[in-house]
Amino acid sequence: MIARNRHRIWLRIGGLALLCLALIVALVMLKPPKVLPLPQPKESLEAVFQTDIENIRSFTVYPLNYPAYTLVQLDGHFAVEGQPDYPLKETDIAFMAEHVAAVTPAERVDEWVDTPLNRANFGFADNTVRVTAQLKDGRSIGFQFGADAPTETPSVYFLLDQDQYLYTMPASVRDLFDQGLHFLHTVPDISTTDTSDILEISVNASERSVRLLSVGTTWALTEPLPYPASSDAMQRLLSTVQQLRLAVFVTDIDDQTDLSSYGLAQDTTTITIKRRDQASLVLELGADIHGIGAYCAYEGAIYMVSYLALGALHHLDVQGVAFQGITDIPFADVKHIEVRTPELSRKYSVQWVERVAPNNQLVLDENGQVQMDAKIMLEGTVVDADALTKFYQRLEAMQPAKPLPLDIDLPPTPKLTISVYTKGDSRILSFYAMDDGKMALSMDGYVVWAYEGQAVEQALKILRNS
Repeated sequence: MIARNRHRIWLRIGGLALLCLALIVALVMLKPPKVLPLPQPKESLEAVFQTDIENIRSFTVYPLNYPAYTLVQLDGHFAVEGQPDYPLKETDIAFMAEHVAAVTPAERVDEWVDTPLNRANFGFADNTVRVTAQLKDGRSIGFQFGADAPTETPSVYFLLDQDQYLYTMPASVRDLFDQGLHFLHTVPDISTTDTSDILEISVNASERSVRLLSVGTTWALTEPLPYPASSDAMQRLLSTVQQLRLAVFVTDIDDQTDLSSYGLAQDTTTITIKRRDQASLVLELGADIHGIGAYCAYEGAIYMVSYLALGALHHLDVQGVAFQGITDIPFADVKHIEVRTPELSRKYSVQWVERVAPNNQLVLDENGQVQMDAKIMLEGTVVDADALTKFYQRLEAMQPAKPLPLDIDLPPTPKLTISVYTKGDSRILSFYAMDDGKMALSMDGYVVWAYEGQAVEQALKILRNS
């Protein structure tokens, strides 16, 4: 009896506990969510130091990894102390002078207590990027940049001499002062105004030599072999040449310059751009710089140039610019075609006649030009133009299966030879069987690409069945 009553008591206690838990859950779920206050915009600081730029007599910059230098104001412009003729980038110098004349931090962090611990915590213990300035009114100022600050936008800690606060400053301001003097040296414009002025492009290195020549509206390789150039590849290459630029000045070249330290003493790569209305551009590339660029000698000085700016010029080779099709002659220009295999020999003549509508009117295309039809003759007999047209279209559409060594040894006899003649040009296209089922194409005696043998056979089958 007692045990049964105890059991009932525990059941009632358990029920009450569950009821309380349910009420708590219900209250939590019914309680309105806490509304966080919207972030308030931070009030931007005004300049903590300000003067007129004209009041700056000079300022000295102490970059982290480069020698310090001083810029002196002379007749309204800044010049390098001791080197008044040193050519400076006016835009960068103007930005630097503005930040010296108006010191405007991003935020005020707290009052500054100058202790070794604080200097270590905020990046002022070791060498820092510093600037000191002398003003014409007799005053002087100085400021320094510390460690990166944990802010939404990139910024660093900042101290202004004789000021009681620690600030943050945009990292871009620190970067402006954290550059050696040579970064402020002007860089010549080496771009080409109009790509139609480019006559020749050549790249000569110890392991390769590539030369491209403008031929009317097209381009052709002349070294290391004569071969038509790809119009798409040339368009990209010409665009690179048109926008070519140097990055940073390093030093002038004189008798004391150690060219070997820049990789410019020997085994250099020489890029030459011959232009119609501008002087030829000659760049000599030396040692690599951290995989992103190289030292470059140009007109008596050494610069840095990025591989991004050089584009395909950096590694220009035959396969990078060579025409990738089988024939670069449009069918509309063809006068004669000869096709020879061990089992087949055909000579076609192509005449182009005006297309006439049933009403005896000439048929015009969308540009108002008279449309022409091919009249094909085989050994003097008119034949259906369809087969030869489709055969030639197949040749034009084929793309290489793989590149080949330029000095590859070919079998003594080709499996197929196609001779294409125009009014003033010709192409002798010979296909040689390879062990892997592909066919090497010799264009006028020079080999660059191999094509799928089955694709070549399928094209030839069109003629065999006609």
